[in-house]
Amino acid sequence: MINHDPTVEGHDIQHTTLEVLRKVRLSNKEILPTLEEYFEAAKSLKTQLILELKPHQNNERETEAIEKIIALAKQKGVDKKVEYISFSLHAVKEFIRLAPKDTPVYYLGGNKTPKELKKMRCAGLDYSLSVLKQHPEWIKESQELGLKVNCWTVRTIAQTKWAADLQIDFITTDIPGTAINYIKSNYY
Repeated sequence: MINHDPTVEGHDIQHTTLEVLRKVRLSNKEILPTLEEYFEAAKSLKTQLILELKPHQNNERETEAIEKIIALAKQKGVDKKVEYISFSLHAVKEFIRLAPKDTPVYYLGGNKTPKELKKMRCAGLDYSLSVLKQHPEWIKESQELGLKVNCWTVRTIAQTKWAADLQIDFITTDIPGTAINYIKSNYY
């Protein structure tokens, strides 16, 4: 199932049957989409897909989920346009091990240095704004190591300016139109 949070409408997704989850209505009255539906809808798009795997109850379940995700991405023909992210260090390592070579995989946990991520073969770090503000040196260090940097969640123009001034590669933002216009007006 595709959902940002590990729960939806009071249901723990990991421990709820598909039959029950398919009856859940989102606030816009749509049903919760499956991964297969998500990949099917994305096939014709030029958009790069970012898939976050939430930590599971144990490593075995994470590995099983990753194997199924990668197989389905290949089956649906979107494997070249999916990047993977996770707070689970185990999941990140498994995506790196099992995904097609050169598939971008990013760690969200905020507790690994750029050198540690490079050694793991991550494509980069994907850390919260607060972590990067505590360790701004990690931005340049990452880029010098050939790693990309994503910062989340940028919610203001001041935060956008901070990220742009430090030449962060990507931002995750709640204000995409405003952020794009600000960056285009002030940096290009």
